[in-house]
Amino acid sequence: MSPSSLVRVDHNRYSVPGRFVGRPLLIRVFTDWIEAWDGDVRVAEHGRCYGRGETIMQIEHYLPVIARKPRAATHAAVVEQMPAIYGQVRGRLCGAHIEGYRDFAAILLLHLEFSAPAVQAALEEAWERGCLMPSAVRQLLINHTAPPTPGPIPLPPDLAAATVELPNLAFYDTLLLVGAGR
Repeated sequence: MSPSSLVRVDHNRYSVPGRFVGRPLLIRVFTDWIEAWDGDVRVAEHGRCYGRGETIMQIEHYLPVIARKPRAATHAAVVEQMPAIYGQVRGRLCGAHIEGYRDFAAILLLHLEFSAPAVQAALEEAWERGCLMPSAVRQLLINHTAPPTPGPIPLPPDLAAATVELPNLAFYDTLLLVGAGR
């Protein structure tokens, strides 16, 4: 396995979690997919690629490394295989300020809590709104995954017929006059 968490199978490279770098893995090759095993634990599964020289990566395999080394997000090759919005956001955040890589890494780490389609949708919405901070993307994810707000509560008929007398605010004017010493 390479230091970049990739195993070679039939002229292609497939990602495995970074914690397995330097460890021997058993690779099982099937017609439509490949599996990487560490002993009796399956550590990775990919759809099989029949091309040559291809690299197939999953963001989940790189998140622990990005959590430890946020600067790795600036050049993570896995981002190139993700939807285009990720590359656009990386370019904007890393070009905007010197610590932009931290913000981009924090956005990638949202994949630990939320599904990839949900993160992508929230990122696209954040891009449209012009709010690319990780906290804003996280809030959009929470808003989209939260249960819907309940509908209005019907008002009981007795309460609907109640009238409330408006207060006389002139009393407060007299308090102002007394406080001013008049």
